Amino acid sequence: MCYNSLKRVVKSDMHITTQKEQFSYAYIRAVATVAGISITRPDVDDDKVDLLLKRTGGNGKLKSPQFDVQVKCTHTISPDDEEFKYEMDVNDYNYLINQFMYPRIVIIVIVPEDVNDWLEQSNNELVLRHCGYWLSLEGKKRSNNLRTLTLEIPKINIFTVDTLINLMDKVAQGKRL
Repeated sequence: MCYNSLKRVVKSDMHITTQKEQFSYAYIRAVATVAGISITRPDVDDDKVDLLLKRTGGNGKLKSPQFDVQVKCTHTISPDDEEFKYEMDVNDYNYLINQFMYPRIVIIVIVPEDVNDWLEQSNNELVLRHCGYWLSLEGKKRSNNLRTLTLEIPKINIFTVDTLINLMDKVAQGKRL
């Protein structure tokens, strides 16, 4: 039996942007937890890093691989498209294309427009809608746009447990994401 058999209506004073941010972190944390990857949130976001993902130990060329994540969330993209476009702030983009000590990726979490459809829960399952997609900006060219830049993200870049493990393996081998 589903607890959500009747349509619930969430009424909150929390701003929708904050709800999207928190939901995105919960999604990424769930994936990382199942993958056995630790996740840390910096106290201050002054380096365009929302989350740090790290695997302890390992048997790669580099021990304890880690990468940093810039998190975005939107409801304006259909999860049914083969590829989607996301408008990103050009200053964020131009900063994130730089080379850093740890690789960086952007994870864009797509949610339904209505916050009441983001989550469904029963005794047997917890369903989070929709999902996240990742993209590395390393090595991309600087943009001269004034405000935003359009990122094209293929749907094959879904952020899953297997994807996260593969990304960590690449980092451990010293490969680019």
